[in-house]
Amino acid sequence: MSGLDVSRIVSDPAVIAHKLVHKRRFAEAVAAYDLILEHTPRADLWVNRGVALQALYKLPEALDSYGQAIACDATSYGAYVNRGIVFGWLGKYAEAIHEYSQALALEPTNESARLGRAVILHALGKLEESIADADEALALNMSSGDAHYNKGLSLLSLGNYPEGFMEHEWRFGTRAVLGPYRFKQPLWTGQQTDKRILVYCEQGLGDNLQFCRYLTRMKGLNLTLEAPRPLMRLLEQFGHPVIDRDAPQKPEFDLHCPMMSLGAVFGTTLETIPSTGGYLKADGSDWRKRLAGKSGLKVGVSWSSGVRFSFVIAMTMQRKKSIATADFAEVMDIPGVTFVSLQKEEPHDLGKIDLPNWYDPMPECNDLQATAELIDALDLVITVDSAVAHLAAALGKPVWVLNRFDICWRWLSGSVEAPWYDSAKIYRQHQPMDWSNVLASVKQDLVTLTRASLPRMYRGGPRTLKSFGDLATLQWNSMPTAPPAPISGAVT
Repeated sequence: MSGLDVSRIVSDPAVIAHKLVHKRRFAEAVAAYDLILEHTPRADLWVNRGVALQALYKLPEALDSYGQAIACDATSYGAYVNRGIVFGWLGKYAEAIHEYSQALALEPTNESARLGRAVILHALGKLEESIADADEALALNMSSGDAHYNKGLSLLSLGNYPEGFMEHEWRFGTRAVLGPYRFKQPLWTGQQTDKRILVYCEQGLGDNLQFCRYLTRMKGLNLTLEAPRPLMRLLEQFGHPVIDRDAPQKPEFDLHCPMMSLGAVFGTTLETIPSTGGYLKADGSDWRKRLAGKSGLKVGVSWSSGVRFSFVIAMTMQRKKSIATADFAEVMDIPGVTFVSLQKEEPHDLGKIDLPNWYDPMPECNDLQATAELIDALDLVITVDSAVAHLAAALGKPVWVLNRFDICWRWLSGSVEAPWYDSAKIYRQHQPMDWSNVLASVKQDLVTLTRASLPRMYRGGPRTLKSFGDLATLQWNSMPTAPPAPISGAVT
């Protein structure tokens, strides 16, 4: 901190907040606040210090800083709100609810606290209560994109797609979603037209793999698709030109539509989801030959979700969705199975798999088309909620999706089946941040799969089976998965 004017800091703490935090020099900001607080232990300074620590993902230290703020001033509602955010990131939802409720007791019209509690109630599966809090936030600010967006996620989780997709259109400009392009051309809203339409990808690869099914309903339209490079070759099968999202110039077009708006455009309901399996195609014949020498069931695995963006919320979600390599490796201690890596990005804990029945061909898969060809040659895919899950299910491949407690809307709350994918089975955490029940169930089901007498695995009596893949596709129907137990200590 050499050169820092202490007297100025003490008299004007906003200098630190605006000059260091605004410049994202968070470590320096913390050091500066430490210096200030030696002379001036004020609640607002402790809160600002906590914000800088939060940005550095030093969450225990941030909680302590907010606690110091409350010790200075028990009416510091900002400290309660920020503690609620941190507890939510840590998966400590009961504690988060308590903090948000404390903030609302101090300031009932605080939109941030109302929205924060709505997010946690959604994570707990208390969807109606979450919607009620979102409505309260909208009563305070009808133009709140975050309130509309979070209400939409709860409606979608309940299967109320007509209202949910409409609210989901508020996603752009929220803290959770990066904004769309600002085009002068109008949005395409589903009308038949000869005009040129640009349909562009948004958010993560899995989101676009889920929603590209709607392109099968857009035949006869003059489309150009814009996609990130890993998706480009795969999307060419829909028969439209595909351009690189990072290309400096875009082609001429008259209308535009984000990929994830197609659910709203087509008025989708839970009963009218199009193409619930096999809408993507890939030829895995070359991989099938290469895998022929491997023993037993060929099971593709992915246990770590990628990080889409380099900010704290995205990193928090990545940690929630991912499984430690050492924990996941225990599932693969099963004879009679060859485990094939589908893990493209480095796992979040940088762990490695070292098993005799392990095969990693991913260095050869440079995009999702190549990965799709590999998946086509497998019997089963086991993966966390990631692009791999969507890709396997879109190919119609049997896929077991290992899901976090605060499950994404697309998998529906409390459901083992996946309405968007016929071939997917959901395994969900019983407690936040705890994969033990999921991994135990997956290992048990996989052992059963490898040992089963094939004709008995089907409902309705013996049938002719051509492959382990045939077995894995239908066998999960005979394996009930218990619904999640109530969260320990959850607010009721």
